[in-house]
Amino acid sequence: MTVLSRSELWLKNRCYTEEGPYLFPFFPNSHWKEANVFIIGLNPIDSFREEFDSFEHYWQALTQYPEEFEKAYRKKRLQRKEERSRTRKRILELIRRLAPLNVLVTNIFAYPAVSPNLIPRQLKQEADEEKIISHLITICKPRVLLFHGREARLFANRYFNVELNAYAKPRQQQITAIIPGATRPSSLFAYHHFVGRVEPHSVMEEDLKELAEQIHLRASQHSVYQEISSL
Repeated sequence: MTVLSRSELWLKNRCYTEEGPYLFPFFPNSHWKEANVFIIGLNPIDSFREEFDSFEHYWQALTQYPEEFEKAYRKKRLQRKEERSRTRKRILELIRRLAPLNVLVTNIFAYPAVSPNLIPRQLKQEADEEKIISHLITICKPRVLLFHGREARLFANRYFNVELNAYAKPRQQQITAIIPGATRPSSLFAYHHFVGRVEPHSVMEEDLKELAEQIHLRASQHSVYQEISSL
């Protein structure tokens, strides 16, 4: 049996609910603690509880056996005859472009809801430092964080005391911040949204390409700095 650290145990306990959907802190990743890039939105849409025998089953699939979680996810989507959203498709495309970087897809709120209006009030009123996302940031200390959407950007501004510009080209975004316990500043990016209802497809594709290039560049610079610091 895997022994969890204090911070991991806090996260696991925080995601358990007596009723309703389990909290969904990030998309399945068996190496989530080593994630070097975060893609951060507002909240997950898909909820899970009935798809798993127990919370323990859910948690193990989420953090150790992604293929098992993906199987439940596909089954749920097929039952509802739903396709992936535009946002999800573009995040998957960005992840593909970011390979082999370890990407953690997460959100400001871990409560799954088809509309932000359905997120419980107590979670919306939770202090930033108490949010699951804040704990994930300090646990993983990612090299690069990308915030997409207005609420995610505003959280970043408050949490890191910065002013991100979601409409600036990725190469123009040079803001960094120190994560507690990290040895080097992490790069912060913001993007207005991945829905793509306004921008032509070609513009969105070019933006994804440039985001991927800049994230690769900043992540590699971070690695070089760590190597030099350890000498």
